[in-house]
Amino acid sequence: MEHPGYATILSNLASSFSDLGNYQEAIKLGTEALEIRKKVLGTEHPDYARSLSNLASYYFNFGNYQDAIKLGTEALEIQKKILGTEHPDYATLLCNIAGYYTYFGNYQKATFLSTEYANLVQKDVLSKFSDMIETEREMYWNKFNYAFNTRLVKLLYKSHDTSFTEVVYDKTALFAKGLLLSAETEMSRLIQESGDKAALEKYEQLRTNRMVLNKLMEKPIAERYINTDSLQKVIENQEHELVQMSKVYGDYTHNMRLTWKDVQTQLPDNAAAVEFLSFPLNADSTMYIALTVRKGYKLPKMTVLFEEKQLDRLSSDIEGQTAFMPSESLTNLVWKPLEKELDGVKDIYFSPAGKLYNIGIEYLPGMESYNLYRLSSTRELAMNKEKTTSTNSATLYGGIRYDTDIATMTAESRTYHTEGIDKYNQQYDLAYNTRSLVDSLHLRSQAYYLPATKTEVEAAEKSLKQSDINCTLLTEEKATEESFKALGGKHTDMLHIATHGFYYTPEEAERNRDFKFLQMQNSDGNERPRYVEDKSMTRSGLIFAGANNALEGEDIPEGVDDGILTAKEISQIDLRGLDLVVLSACQTGLGDVTQGEGVFGLQRAFKKAGAQTIMMSLWKVDDKATQILMTSFYDHLAKGQKKREAFLAAQQHLRSTENGKYDNPQYWAAFILLDADVQMTN
Repeated sequence: MEHPGYATILSNLASSFSDLGNYQEAIKLGTEALEIRKKVLGTEHPDYARSLSNLASYYFNFGNYQDAIKLGTEALEIQKKILGTEHPDYATLLCNIAGYYTYFGNYQKATFLSTEYANLVQKDVLSKFSDMIETEREMYWNKFNYAFNTRLVKLLYKSHDTSFTEVVYDKTALFAKGLLLSAETEMSRLIQESGDKAALEKYEQLRTNRMVLNKLMEKPIAERYINTDSLQKVIENQEHELVQMSKVYGDYTHNMRLTWKDVQTQLPDNAAAVEFLSFPLNADSTMYIALTVRKGYKLPKMTVLFEEKQLDRLSSDIEGQTAFMPSESLTNLVWKPLEKELDGVKDIYFSPAGKLYNIGIEYLPGMESYNLYRLSSTRELAMNKEKTTSTNSATLYGGIRYDTDIATMTAESRTYHTEGIDKYNQQYDLAYNTRSLVDSLHLRSQAYYLPATKTEVEAAEKSLKQSDINCTLLTEEKATEESFKALGGKHTDMLHIATHGFYYTPEEAERNRDFKFLQMQNSDGNERPRYVEDKSMTRSGLIFAGANNALEGEDIPEGVDDGILTAKEISQIDLRGLDLVVLSACQTGLGDVTQGEGVFGLQRAFKKAGAQTIMMSLWKVDDKATQILMTSFYDHLAKGQKKREAFLAAQQHLRSTENGKYDNPQYWAAFILLDADVQMTN
């Protein structure tokens, strides 16, 4: 009865009772296990400290916060003595005790412990990330994601501790927001800019192998000619080698160390940086707050905004799709509470959160006197970037023939093979050309021809050529999926895609569980334990020439793309140097909104591929209105205007066209511009 093994059994039983909600029995068994470990192992043993920690959580769940704090603090002191402050268990317990103090109402102690926790975890993540591959970073960060993106923000909201705004801005808004995307893109940038031939070749092999693996996962297990587990190990080994090589070229975690003061330094006197944050307050309530930084602020300022249910009541329906039209009611929710902080401001650099990703809050009534810049993160203001040089090349897609016959598709596919694109032979063929099983995306009807898109890209070409920009125009049957993938590594400055876009929610995908593509099975038949990103980014994409063959269930020849380009595929193409991508299509700005990592969809795909600025849409757009908007945009861009300036001028032109025929926000407010013109001069 006094054996450590018996104490372990008691401890496991206590945990099971706690999971079932029987906290009294959990406390009883946990106390018994604690006493045995105290007698057999002593009070300075990790297992004794773990028993104290477990017992503290049972008391907390039972509602006894005082005893939870007492036992947790005792465990913390033991862990500090025997494990040190840099051990993961010490940080975890710090976070737990901070939670106990929060529920007890002692916010001063909670913020103090949370600050120590956040500092320790950031230091640990920055240290470990430099040796981790993508999947390892994702798995490791998942342990801390909730604390950084929810608990810290919630504590700030409850405590209204003005000094804690610094911690939340630094750790949530700058460090944690988009952390995984930032880590991946920065490491890729270091390798791609290294000039190391061996590293570049290995990186291209890694890209190809990832594409091969993704395509294999779409096939039934019996049809895979490569063992996916073996290929996954090859990929992981290649990633580990590249991670170690990248250390020679620089520190890819540099931008993860930025603070609110770095952002503040870059702001002119008449500018403000606004980070929107959202967090679940309880089971049926999500709150939104904003953190504002201006020149001269000693600390960021917190402003409480609204509950998400208030936002939902203002939604509209556009052709069966939920959307948010600009309205004074929306202004009152989003910007009115910030009126005091924005006094004297001309330029607002904001980063959205939650459902604000899917709302054009830069177009709300009453905000016309401001220049509003939508950013992935206000971190963009302080990041060291090469200044954008003049645009020299552009590739334009439009007037696409979705009903291109299979014989023509095959001939066009061979054109790109003869141009030397298939560097990796069979691997390339599978990675780039295996059909994407489009039925799993349940695009049931044909993609209809968009006549205005041809006029749109021809007008854009004319404007750009007047500025001596070298243009490649791809229309009709030439606008193939292969032609897009062939852009990889070509350093195109500008990309315009006028076509159909699609986004399907998780619920829509769940209703189609019989499709193999959505299941992405491992070799043992189980679903692939990867990013939510993997599935999210197969549910959004763009449509190219010949797509109707797949939509109608026709068999596509092996080695020919089906015309359905998913966001996942885009993310694996090398588009570095792409200054602007214009997605002149429906729903291209939508995707699965995640806590901390933003939108998993086309915008994430193009960011991972290397794009700087993205123009995209939030709902289904009118073909003719879009053509007018885009034609005007390129006219103004060709005259030397900056991207945002040209975009706003194009919107105004559309609204005044044909005596105001398109003045309704439904026509002009669908498109948003992300990360445009953010280079600071300070």
